[in-house]
Amino acid sequence: MNDILQAAALVGAATALSAKRAVLLDNITAWAESHPYKAYGDRNDSLSPEWVTLLLEDGDKFRERWWDEVESESYHYADWAYLHDECLSDFRERLIECYPDEVDEDSDWSDLPDDVHEAFNEGECVDTSDLLQTCLRHASRTVNIVAIVSDPNSPDDDGDEPGAIRLPHCDLSDEENEAKQRYLVETFGIDGWAQESMYYHERLCIPGRLDLEHVYEHGVPETVTITPEHYMVFHTAWNGSGAMGTPHSAKTVTLPAKFIADEGRKWGLDSVYGFTGTVWRPEL
Repeated sequence: MNDILQAAALVGAATALSAKRAVLLDNITAWAESHPYKAYGDRNDSLSPEWVTLLLEDGDKFRERWWDEVESESYHYADWAYLHDECLSDFRERLIECYPDEVDEDSDWSDLPDDVHEAFNEGECVDTSDLLQTCLRHASRTVNIVAIVSDPNSPDDDGDEPGAIRLPHCDLSDEENEAKQRYLVETFGIDGWAQESMYYHERLCIPGRLDLEHVYEHGVPETVTITPEHYMVFHTAWNGSGAMGTPHSAKTVTLPAKFIADEGRKWGLDSVYGFTGTVWRPEL
């Protein structure tokens, strides 16, 4: 009878210890999930024009690529040692209680049982938010952005580019040129003829900077506010042509716009005009 009672007691103790271990391992996994490895950005981290183009075109694809190429890669170079030490410090007493034959006061992370390592690995994660914010912030100051402006009230009714804002041109009819000139004077207070358009298809673009952190959080803006600070450039990216003038609007006007990274185009504004930083400085 005593043997039976003793055996039952041993089974009960083993069962209780097994239950304690299961709870402990779940707690370690949860601890790892709440203590991610943090990848911090530095002054050299930024986004290339290609990355910015993806952000402006499709925020979801940008996030997918960030995960695939940055966050998942961070697991390979992450230094987990300090997190292992911190986790061991927080759970040492319970580890000794649950693994009395394997863990003591002098044990380090490498001495712990495999199931403890597996529990931590199951919850380990990487936080690249600081790196991402650093890249977005730096790119906001260095990547040239162009707002391609349109207006439903523009006299141009091009099937491919509805609402494009263009200059008067000698290849167009008097009626078309009068409508364009009248629109430019009334909307911006500028003389379209004075800008010396090379080709009739050149359209209004506004160079500047864009707050990419805001774009990441809230999406790409649908309008641009043109102020007297902004440079107005009439340009065609597919052949590199552009008007000679770069006027400033006499009025503050908000119009629909599409935003693109200038370096993403073979014949962008900078490659054609070679603008200085002053042109790119205004916020869009």
